[in-house]
Amino acid sequence: MLYLGEVSTGECLRMFDPKTPATIEEFGATDNGAWVGASDLPMIADVNDLLTYLDGRPKLSLIDLTVKLGDEELSTHDDAEAQLDFRNEGDALAFLRKAVDDSAIEEIIDCLCANMGRYVTERNGRIHIFESFDAYLLALRAGIK
Repeated sequence: MLYLGEVSTGECLRMFDPKTPATIEEFGATDNGAWVGASDLPMIADVNDLLTYLDGRPKLSLIDLTVKLGDEELSTHDDAEAQLDFRNEGDALAFLRKAVDDSAIEEIIDCLCANMGRYVTERNGRIHIFESFDAYLLALRAGIK
């Protein structure tokens, strides 16, 4: 499992091939104040269809989404927290290499692999390791740099 904070649903979806099959498992949003659930969605067959739907609704406020993308699963909350479940570590590492535009990507990957089960962040070129998400939140409130 890979958790990406401060990453939008669209940013994650754009890391996948547009033709990747997409199966909506959960969907909840508001659009101009009206609730939109999974049963309200048009036929969505792939990543391109999902992006077209989301991008075409500027007033849509995505609350929860869980979508099966081929063999992977993406869950987002409040359109700013993304959790990806990969079938294996190799797929997760390939996704990271594609998603992170950073000269220190190998250092970040080494740190993630050495700290599985912990919450790892990179801010301003510095890697921070926390025992849990709650510990990260406490540090964030205290002003980690």
